[in-house]
Amino acid sequence: MRKTFTNNSKISTDQLKKILVFDILSVSILLIPNLAIQGAGKDGLLALVLGTAGAVAYALLLLFLSNRLTTDYMSQCQESLGKVGTFLMGSCYVIKFFFSCVFLLTLFTNIIHETILPNTNHKIILLFLFLVSIYYGAKQFEVRARLVELLYFIILVPLFLLFALGIYKINPTNLTPLATTGAVPLFKTGYFILLTYSALEMLLFTAPSVSDREDKSVKRRKVITAILTCGIFNLLIFLVVVGLLGPYGTTRKIWSTISVMQMIEIPGGFVHRQDAIMLALWMCGIFTILSTMIYYLCFITKSMIRCRRQKYILWFYTVILFLCTMKPLPLETLYTYYGKYLAFIGFPQSILLPIFLILISSVKKKKGTAS
Repeated sequence: MRKTFTNNSKISTDQLKKILVFDILSVSILLIPNLAIQGAGKDGLLALVLGTAGAVAYALLLLFLSNRLTTDYMSQCQESLGKVGTFLMGSCYVIKFFFSCVFLLTLFTNIIHETILPNTNHKIILLFLFLVSIYYGAKQFEVRARLVELLYFIILVPLFLLFALGIYKINPTNLTPLATTGAVPLFKTGYFILLTYSALEMLLFTAPSVSDREDKSVKRRKVITAILTCGIFNLLIFLVVVGLLGPYGTTRKIWSTISVMQMIEIPGGFVHRQDAIMLALWMCGIFTILSTMIYYLCFITKSMIRCRRQKYILWFYTVILFLCTMKPLPLETLYTYYGKYLAFIGFPQSILLPIFLILISSVKKKKGTAS
């Protein structure tokens, strides 16, 4: 029986699974077709499989590391590294989450402006994104988990069915032949696809919020299920997007998935703007990843400076983020730099920092035992 928890600051492993699916898919379904084709051509399908397999290994490593923590991640930093060490380690995460928020806000604002609200001022769309994301970012993790649980099937089932309807329109020549790309570009593209699963890093921070009533094996199984669910979705979307647009058409825009939404028709003809319906549903998923990023950005900063009122930090970041994104940024340039940052700094640090913390904690524990 699935367990639910209310008003106890805990979430179930099933809720964790759904949060991960939302956080990963809200970004990956937009970027993966373009990313895979640009890097590996038609072998992007194989790169997608490699990237998803890498995400499973990455998640298992993070779960292993989180199980070695004796308390929550930032409290462990304070106990083992002291004030200066906590500030330095926290700064690495603050930079990463801040950069991620800027990229996501720019990406989503551009998509909404070009597809749903072309005549609406950029700042109005940005303000709307901010207000909703900050509202949910200010809530406790349990509250946001219940919201995701409510929206999970409402959003994912129609989205899956829409793209499934596009399968019969696929042109097989757009997807074949396979195995024509060398090993280096294939694995390189697989690595960049793995980066779209970066939301898995939240496993380090959500560990104390997941109920300890359930066995660790259950948590591990739910996390793997979440990744495989995202992998199946991304595989379907890759096949439909590339199958309909072709390799060249897929690379024309970063969010080629949106173009395909406008091409697929629902049988019966009673819905003429199904793309608008899907985008409206997908926007609900946007707020989960943005609110998660903003929440942990504030949470980490609070631990770094030991501020009692997180709401003051929330408003500080609200102002800074709005000022940084209120002027339309060149999305292609930001996309390139953000990808390089994640590939060479952001992703490696997500593995190296917790390993470093656990090693230091183990050394201090042994010294304390010896004395």
